[in-house]
Amino acid sequence: MKSAIFAGLTSGIPADPTFEPTPTQEGSETEQLLSINLSSLAQDLKSATTAPLSEERRKDKDLYKTPLMMAELDDALEMEYQQSPQVYQKYFKNLVRMVQNLKPQKTEHSVFFEPESYLIDATKALLFIPSNLEIKGFSKPFCQASKALQEILFSFYNQFIEYKRPIKYNFKKSLIPPSIWTTTNSASLEKNSAFQSPLLRFPIKLAFGGLVSWSYLAGQMSGQGMFIKHLESLQKDFNTSIHFSAIPLENWIDIRDSLFSDLLGILVLGPSGAIGVIGWLLVSDAPRNFHFFLKGLLVVKVLENLSFPRASEWANLLKQKILKEYPSVIDAQGKSFFMKLQFDDKSFSFIQIEKTVDTILEAFRETKFRQLKDLSLFDLPTWNASDEEKTNGLRKFLLSGEKPDLSNYDSKHIIAAATLESVSDNPDISNIFSQMIEWLAAKYDVHWAEMILSDY
Repeated sequence: MKSAIFAGLTSGIPADPTFEPTPTQEGSETEQLLSINLSSLAQDLKSATTAPLSEERRKDKDLYKTPLMMAELDDALEMEYQQSPQVYQKYFKNLVRMVQNLKPQKTEHSVFFEPESYLIDATKALLFIPSNLEIKGFSKPFCQASKALQEILFSFYNQFIEYKRPIKYNFKKSLIPPSIWTTTNSASLEKNSAFQSPLLRFPIKLAFGGLVSWSYLAGQMSGQGMFIKHLESLQKDFNTSIHFSAIPLENWIDIRDSLFSDLLGILVLGPSGAIGVIGWLLVSDAPRNFHFFLKGLLVVKVLENLSFPRASEWANLLKQKILKEYPSVIDAQGKSFFMKLQFDDKSFSFIQIEKTVDTILEAFRETKFRQLKDLSLFDLPTWNASDEEKTNGLRKFLLSGEKPDLSNYDSKHIIAAATLESVSDNPDISNIFSQMIEWLAAKYDVHWAEMILSDY
């Protein structure tokens, strides 16, 4: 199963004369208490995706290639496999067996599979375990970014296991599912026949920047990474919900997966999760279509329903950001009206889109999922006042440059602090990103050491 970020949908059709939009409240009390400056995030993302690579980063990219010669690959895989912890040996056993089964094809000059195939990706996951990259000659920044990426998966994959154990996991905590860097332009969490669980692909160009992409990734992984083994059955329960029957969307599957992950991301990350989604929508030039506004308004509604300080203010501020993007027209009297948007061969007014969002949120709130022991998603632990306090504490360390005691914080607090600080006035995005990566990498090192010392 692959997580799609955006669907290509039609943007706008003639104006809806029955609805006059609420004007944006510039300079409101909410704007004075909270602020979101997306210009720095946009510039950071542009720089990360378009700037030429330095010599050191080109070296990292060149090193991050899978050997294609069979003899070289076989030896490398066997060495990594034997030196890995037992949990990794169990995890990669299928991959090693698949490669060994290809022995008859081995010659000194033969290429054993096509680049970008699933076997290449699976092999990279074993050959380039983050903890082993430094001894392979990779730069320290690249090693830290690789650890940080894996830590995001680890953190969100395991976070609910200790709380009421709503899902019956049959494995101990471990730094899996694996992650790899890819030359593609988008991230995905996809099932892989060489593994027991999915593989995260993340663009290698974002190893050194693009903070908003990392924030968005964290939200998506907190949903799909956490429930990946049960995602299909969860979605089946949701799709058969009595509440879902009221949603006038025939092609629901086109947008269901990303909305499901968006909602879970907000539950786990609070306002920073919402900023990750809406910030990504705004700075990545996503088309202003039905999907854009359905995602944005759902994020706002979920945020409104959480219990932490200033939840409603954050929701209102983000809603204003979304409303500024909504297609509108001016009539002869100078009045502004929102346009209808098209999806599923139907036209939706803004009011209809809001009603659809309410119905989706109600379905999420009321559906009892069998894999969650008949709990709803809102019965799970959500972002709260304690999370807010810890995040604000970390933001002070980002400003001072001092190193915090990371044992007092979860990875979600690190990501949240970096995200919120990055949308403040005149942020030093490069420094914020570096600190976030350094702290996440440090958390990874602790978890790796614990796994090595554990009885696996």
